[in-house]
Amino acid sequence: MAQKYPTEAIETSSDFLVFNRDVVPTSTNVANEDLLGLLEDTEKMKTLISCRICHENFDRDGHRPLLLPCLDGICKMCTLNIQAVGKTSYECEKCLTEHICIQEDGVTLQIDPTRELLAEIYRLTQECNMVCEMCRNQQPALHRCINCSHFICMDCVKLHSTLTPFISHVVVETKCLLKGRMEDLKLLSSASTKQCPVTGHGKESATFFCFSTSCIKPICTRCALTSHKDHNFRDLSEVEKESKTKVQHQITDILSKADQACVSITRLSDFTRKVS
Repeated sequence: MAQKYPTEAIETSSDFLVFNRDVVPTSTNVANEDLLGLLEDTEKMKTLISCRICHENFDRDGHRPLLLPCLDGICKMCTLNIQAVGKTSYECEKCLTEHICIQEDGVTLQIDPTRELLAEIYRLTQECNMVCEMCRNQQPALHRCINCSHFICMDCVKLHSTLTPFISHVVVETKCLLKGRMEDLKLLSSASTKQCPVTGHGKESATFFCFSTSCIKPICTRCALTSHKDHNFRDLSEVEKESKTKVQHQITDILSKADQACVSITRLSDFTRKVS
């Protein structure tokens, strides 16, 4: 069991989801319309932010969203339940494909930051008087810190601009999240930086990826030597290459199936015309 270090317990669910302002203008309008439409479509939104198995809404705790290869999502709790009964895979009820979720070194699925943020936005639309999640003053939360994964009040916003550990954090107004503006949400961008977000680690870069069930995220060398020393982690660059290769294969497979579907549709249309 790894020793616990109080100063290193501030790792959050959106650790490496960073807002990048370099958005391609030609894609922004389309993305804004799609996202705004999604926020307005309650049923579709509920489908995206809830677990395929237990149907509970995703959160930053036991129901953190994990991404399946078919791009559907299940929560961390259900994945652990799969592991608890001795299974290693889950058959998605949507695509009817058996996906490997568990290997000898733990959960293989990764956190889905997009669903995680969408779940937070949905919660924001449902709770009219949300209070600060960072302090105990019960002040209205009008901003969200992306790094802390908390909705925060103006006092905490000021702390973020003055205290050294929080200066690099990105704070966004909640009204921007509700507008569904892609240039504010930055959901299409990956992390523009891979600095460790743990307080006290300064500007340590994430060089490893921790596969342990409670983590499933990038970590820095200092994390690897302390709070993650008994965890299973690998070099981040190797994991990145493997993930890219895996995604490329999945894209190729999807395109192949799409071509086959088009051929089938064409043949069906020709047959329909002949018999009619």
